[in-house]
Amino acid sequence: MNKINVTTITKIGCFRRKLRNGLGLIISKDELSSQFNLYGALVDRWARDRNVTFMPIMHGAGYAWQRLMAKMSEDSRHLERVLVAQSYGEGQIAQPVKIYGDWLVPAADITGRDIVLVDDILDSGNTMQAAINYLKPFEPASIQTFFMLRKNSQREALFVNPTWVMFDIDDCWIVGAGLDHCGKFRHLRYVAEVPQTPQSPLMV
Repeated sequence: MNKINVTTITKIGCFRRKLRNGLGLIISKDELSSQFNLYGALVDRWARDRNVTFMPIMHGAGYAWQRLMAKMSEDSRHLERVLVAQSYGEGQIAQPVKIYGDWLVPAADITGRDIVLVDDILDSGNTMQAAINYLKPFEPASIQTFFMLRKNSQREALFVNPTWVMFDIDDCWIVGAGLDHCGKFRHLRYVAEVPQTPQSPLMV
């Protein structure tokens, strides 16, 4: 794997300042934009002269995927396909992950190509590991991984070694930039912490 070492912005502690909607700002819209400019250029440069297929893990990676693809050069030869991750069960208890591929994808779009899996956050690593295991039988040339965020917590799938990570954050409950809470806040253009108190209206 051709790992590109770039210093990520590390956020020490999650809560920075309280917003009017009750969330705690972690990463601002401008900080996200700056990092997407930087990492978009890096990924675009890496992808030149390669046969690359980009695959977001939906639905959370939609925001990161769109922002990253917007930085690809006009002469890029990349393909775009989709993977969907589904966990069984309810609540926040870790469950087995099942991956669904884009069924319109012929094997030629994967076999022998460099795959870039795009996801919003690396936490336990289980979702990404399931995606990698799903793709390996197609015999891609390589599988690279791009994460918008990575939590500084113990990851179960320690063998998930990300190629690109934009931000390191502490272990907290976050929303925005594609991440949601009960179907809310995915549309926000910044990353924020959800207060975890029994009195919080956001917990409803």
